[in-house]
Amino acid sequence: MAAAVATHLLHFPAPTTRPTPIRDQRRPAPTIHRPILPPENVQSPSPADPDPPFVQLPVVDGPDWPLTMTFTAAGSPADGTHEWTVSGDGASIVDGADESQVTLEFTEASAVVVTVSYTTPDDDVCEDMCEFTIMAVNLTGHWTLTGFDPVIQILFDEQAEVPDHLEETPGVGIRRRDSILAPGQPGDSEDMVELKVDLGGLLSPPVGVKWFLTRDDESLQVWTATMMAGPQVGGEVFEPGELEKECLVAPGKLWVENVESGWSAISLEDRDAETDEVVAQDRVVFHTFQSVVMVLAGESGLPFIGNALAQGTTDLAMKIALDGYNVRLRAEEDVGFNGLGTAYDVIKRDVDRRSIEHLAIIGYSHGGGATHDLANRLAIAPPASPFSLRQTAYIDAIKQGPNPTDKDLETAPEIRLPPGTLRHINLWQTGDAILQGAAVPGSVIDINVNAPTPIGWGFSLIHKTIDDDGSIHADIKLEVITNVPR
Repeated sequence: MAAAVATHLLHFPAPTTRPTPIRDQRRPAPTIHRPILPPENVQSPSPADPDPPFVQLPVVDGPDWPLTMTFTAAGSPADGTHEWTVSGDGASIVDGADESQVTLEFTEASAVVVTVSYTTPDDDVCEDMCEFTIMAVNLTGHWTLTGFDPVIQILFDEQAEVPDHLEETPGVGIRRRDSILAPGQPGDSEDMVELKVDLGGLLSPPVGVKWFLTRDDESLQVWTATMMAGPQVGGEVFEPGELEKECLVAPGKLWVENVESGWSAISLEDRDAETDEVVAQDRVVFHTFQSVVMVLAGESGLPFIGNALAQGTTDLAMKIALDGYNVRLRAEEDVGFNGLGTAYDVIKRDVDRRSIEHLAIIGYSHGGGATHDLANRLAIAPPASPFSLRQTAYIDAIKQGPNPTDKDLETAPEIRLPPGTLRHINLWQTGDAILQGAAVPGSVIDINVNAPTPIGWGFSLIHKTIDDDGSIHADIKLEVITNVPR
């Protein structure tokens, strides 16, 4: 969001020479507008009040730079000559430098001075100027990638930025912090969402302006520490009970923590320093995640950049996460014998202590077998809080072995339906000579992708490549979006 705030109106004071048509008029302020807004006109001050009042120009919500404004030397006849100048970082004249109307372009936040000089045919000169500030106010939330490999988070940082039109609806999903933590105790950095603060490159507020960060309620806590270093006591932006904080310097980057389930928002505001009126604002709405999507890579497919064995499941997990879901990407080794292990512990904790109500589990190769075993463990030893296994998916699933010593040696297809699943899809191939999936009775969608078209589309796919296929990813992502609440 950008806004222009004028401290002086553009008007033509009476010259000391003989009268001209210009000085007999009480002209309005310049027309300053964007195409989406009507012009706003404010009358020039009377001779008894030569200093114009503080006025607010139109606020433009979420413009794409460059920002364009049009100024008019109101009342000046066309038979004279005009000369416009503009100063300010990123400010330039686009058109009309010697005409009665000028178009200016701004590429960054800056204090701006616009001047115009009008010379009549009789060589009388009228001059005036207008001072204002272009202010950019922008908060950018991020889709949750915490829990992915740190290199993945860095490489996908820009893609993870939530577009402006989605910042309030559906808003940004955020994990609830662990309910066993004491009030004021920093939570797990994996549960926090990055919030970038852009004030047009300004390091401190311009004259006449104050910056404020606000929150709707105390369900959101904001930290200044970097996520990688973890939150630290004393890094809180808001004191207990405090809902707004004046920012004397630009915050840069913040981390938001959700301490209670529900919907709430963080806002960044430019305010008039004298009246406290909000001149420009940007707002990001946060909602507590209701679900977890667990994605399990195949054998030796530890999910990190550079491991080709995990690239397909990493890409699939990233696509789901960038659609606003709470994704946890794990290796199949995180599901141990009989479904026990790190993945089970994470899901149990999320359901019991982070208000998670819905699950989806997706697995490739031995990760498919691990999907069955994890679902089975959740059915045998469920979390204390209620939950539903809304969606499961196999990608060329291979069973895990029957005991810890040969768990990873099994090559038979996984043909058992995950216990407790409400909807299961199974995508598999038979083109590989050694590792092949197979049909799973009870699946809603059950496709051998090597089968003749139109049923199968991946006639050339084998076990090693099936998890990389974009059509596989699209089908599974659509299933998650359709059946699993965020």
